[in-house]
Parts: sequence; structure tokens; C-alpha cells
Amino acid sequence: MKIEFVPRDKQHSEYDWADISNEDGRIGKARCKIENVTIIICSINIYPEWAGHGYGREFVDYCKGHFKVVIADRVRPTAAGFWETLGFHDNQDGTWIYRCVFENKTNDISEGESSCQKITQKRIPKKSSFH
Repeated sequence: MKIEFVPRDKQHSEYDWADISNEDGRIGKARCKIENVTIIICSINIYPEWAGHGYGREFVDYCKGHFKVVIADRVRPTAAGFWETLGFHDNQDGTWIYRCVFENKTNDISEGESSCQKITQKRIPKKSSFH
């Protein structure tokens, strides 16, 4: 699977968009907001003929490996189980949050800029700078 983010300034949009493709071409898209080490996922749309093959999950796993904080915004109650199985924590305000703890070269756990090695679930206060 290939994911290509198209920044909002290139689309004259308030959102960053992710084109999701496989070897057959584009199979979906995701509407997001990227702010430094945080990605807010507003929607994931996998085209009907590709739905049910794990591409939405794969997109979320990609985000978890490339961003320090992943926020699923305005999660419908019927989708809560999806986010929970992916290690997200219900923030009790309609968002589900995934925070990484990064491992540095000395194997001490600290927040950093490398790929995510260990996951913790920490609640972000409702009055966060992300909304």
C-alpha cells in the first residue's frame, strides 16, 4: 500500500488529504489535519470495491508509526470498537487518542522523533490545542 499526503495549501483546503493506493491504483482517501507530530484523522474513505480488506486499518497503522499523536476526530459510536482494537483511548469528548512513547538509542523510554517502538495510552485534556 502507498500513502501520499497532499498538504492543504496545495489544494486550497483546510484539510490535508492522504491518497491511499495499492498496485492497482487509488483505493481511497483520508481527510486529516497534520500539525507537527500530530495527525487528526477526520475521515477515512476506502472505495466500496476495496472495503473490508484492511486498508483503513493499514492507513491507521501507518499514521501510528509516523506521528507521535494520532487523534480520531468525531468518532461515531458504531466505529468505537474499530479504534479501540487499534489501541486508541476514548477521550470522552468524541475523540479517540493514540500516543506513542518513543525509544531512544539507550533503550530508555522517552518522547522523541524516531519510529514508535512502545505504545502507551495517555488521556489528553479536553481543552487541547488540537481543536
